Amino acid sequence: MDLTVKDLSVKYSEKEIVKKVSLETSDNSFVALLGPNGSGKSTLLRSIYRVLKPSGGIILFDGKDSEDISNRKLAKEMAVVSQMNNLNFDFTVKEIVMMGRTPHLNILQSESSKDYEIVNSALEDVGMEDYGNRSYTSLSGGEKQRIMLARAIAQEPKLLILDEPTNHLDVRFQLQTLSIVKKLGINVLAALHDLTLASQFCDYLYILKDGEIDSQGKPDQVLTKEVIKRVYDIECEIVQAPNSKGLLISYYPPQTV
Repeated sequence: MDLTVKDLSVKYSEKEIVKKVSLETSDNSFVALLGPNGSGKSTLLRSIYRVLKPSGGIILFDGKDSEDISNRKLAKEMAVVSQMNNLNFDFTVKEIVMMGRTPHLNILQSESSKDYEIVNSALEDVGMEDYGNRSYTSLSGGEKQRIMLARAIAQEPKLLILDEPTNHLDVRFQLQTLSIVKKLGINVLAALHDLTLASQFCDYLYILKDGEIDSQGKPDQVLTKEVIKRVYDIECEIVQAPNSKGLLISYYPPQTV
């Protein structure tokens, strides 16, 4: 499912947080939103997956206005992994992942053997196949994040929205998570903090500052010392990774007064 956002604006209490942002992800590309805290990344994503109502602009899925697509139909095509992974009910891990199959089931329809196969496969993808009967609430923050990704994979989406998917994960699982997402071969729009990881896994980047797009392009085009200084207000050095996959970025500590 292709995503196109045109001149999107979002307000909180009359304050404009996202300001006429336009972007797209198509042809099964992995696209990232970068930018400092407060730049509008999460707000933009929440407006795309219908938690927030935009104050202006338009969102298109496969060229069709999102307002003309039902929540149920959209859920069959788009999955979301947000930052909020706390649940008030004590489900097992397998029950949580099975929730990803809900859009594909009719009312009162029971899960089939195929649904269970998809769930087990998703758990294997994120390295949590031995956790199926564990209580979700007993998991660490990083483990919960991986289960939420498994649930999204079980949904079999054509568009995946990720809001800081590597939060709470150690380095190994950060790399594993983004590798899994990359191999899905679907359109992905993700908000990321780590610029080096973005350069290694993403096809195209949009860099936000103060709710607007400051820069956009392929990673090696926009991740420059000048852009990073302007957007993040920090000095850095950038070199090509030895395997030619991405960049290595080293930051200088900010000067203190």
